[in-house]
Amino acid sequence: MEKKYLTCAETAKLIRKDLKANFPGVKFSVRSDRNSINVRYTDGPAEKVVQAVARKYEAAGFDGMIDMQYYISHWMNKATGEVIIAKDQGSTGSGGCHEGHENACPGEGWAKVSFGANYIFVNQEITAVVMEEAVEMVAEKTGHNDLPKLGAIKKDSTKAGWINMDAFLGNGRD
Repeated sequence: MEKKYLTCAETAKLIRKDLKANFPGVKFSVRSDRNSINVRYTDGPAEKVVQAVARKYEAAGFDGMIDMQYYISHWMNKATGEVIIAKDQGSTGSGGCHEGHENACPGEGWAKVSFGANYIFVNQEITAVVMEEAVEMVAEKTGHNDLPKLGAIKKDSTKAGWINMDAFLGNGRD
């Protein structure tokens, strides 16, 4: 069976489609370069949930224990676009800790593909408004009504926010 090689741009198109189907109403920025894809979005679902959808298109993995990249090929259903791993080389054969595995062709209508992006990065920005809501929810659930309000939340030029952790220090929540 012949393997189809997709470019990074073609892989980005598949990711956009998958994200749109899984998270309707959320606006994602999906940008590709030579061999990686960056997915960015504001607020919305948890970053780990978005990573689970987007990163299944990665063509490589990295084992930092031995500083080694390994490759991953996939099976893709021609009709539905569903994707599963065909072969994950892993790194154990080189003394690493990532166990590889291989899956046989699931059946008719599946093709072996190699995606054009070795790595896919997902970055979520959280607005100050959502952060303030999160602080209020934590305060309500924990009974700590002295948690910092919006004044302790900083903003940068993108209007995204983060909590100034210094505001929490000294209140028994170090």
